[in-house]
Parts: sequence; structure tokens; C-alpha cells
Amino acid sequence: MKTRTKKLIAVLLIALLVVPVTTSFAERCSYSGGYGEDHEARREKFKEKMDRLSEDLNLTPEQKDQMKAHHKESRQTMEKLRGEMKEYRKALKEELKKENPDRPAIARTVAKMKDVQGRMIDQRVNNFLQMKKILTPEQYQKLSEIREKKKEEWKGKRKRGEDPRGRF
Repeated sequence: MKTRTKKLIAVLLIALLVVPVTTSFAERCSYSGGYGEDHEARREKFKEKMDRLSEDLNLTPEQKDQMKAHHKESRQTMEKLRGEMKEYRKALKEELKKENPDRPAIARTVAKMKDVQGRMIDQRVNNFLQMKKILTPEQYQKLSEIREKKKEEWKGKRKRGEDPRGRF
């Protein structure tokens, strides 16, 4: 009976230690769309960043509208491409799980993935070119400097073992 009581106490103590850790972990990791926030919170955070960027670049109301429209169009295109890539990754993973994977099927899927990657690169280049059309040369230079600064901040966080997006 004493052994049974000791085991019960040990299990309860372990549970008391494990539950707070796991709930904390789950809380930090539970995210919708990649960040620990709901869609509206992410949208609001993005709006704040865009307002700050608009102010830093001294955008005209017309430029703000153009940037907003460009961002919306670009985001929709990239979401579509990411969706395609996700499907191809899933298909590749399923094929590789098979005992006898079909090499031609793998090659076709990989070729499709390369095509999507190419279209994603094209989209990124088009984004830069479109922003160059919307912004003045001075504004574009300022945007490049802001991006470079952010890039350096991310590098520093990665070196320290932090995830710059707040995840781990």
C-alpha cells in the first residue's frame, strides 16, 4: 500500500510539473497562419507596420493606395503559389513513402515544384519592379535601407538562437 501511495504521489508531482510547461508550450505554438495571433490581430499589426512605413517614406495618398492595391494583388498571387507548392510537397512525400516509389512520377512532381519556385521568384522580382514604379527614387532608396536594417536585425537574432518571427 505504501508503494502504491508513493507512486501516486510521484505521478501527481510529475503532472504538476509537466502540465504548466506543456500548456505554456502549446500556447506559444498554437497559431493560426503561422503566428500566435488570430487573423484580425495579424491584419491590424500589418496595418500598423504599413502606416509606419508610409510615414517613414512620406508616401502621398495616391502612393498609399497604389501600394495597398499592389500588396493585395501580390499577396493573393503568392498565396496561390504557396498552395500549389504545398500540394506538390504533399504528393512528393506520399510518393516517397511508398515501398516502390515511381521515379517518373517523382520527376514530374519535382519539375512542377521547380516551375512554381520559378514563378515565385518572378513574382518577387515583379514586386520590386512595381514598387520602383510607385515610389520615387529617394523613397525606394529609403525602403532599401529599412529592409537592409531589418535584415541585419534578423541575422543578429538568428545568431543568438532566437526566431525573429517570435516562434521557436
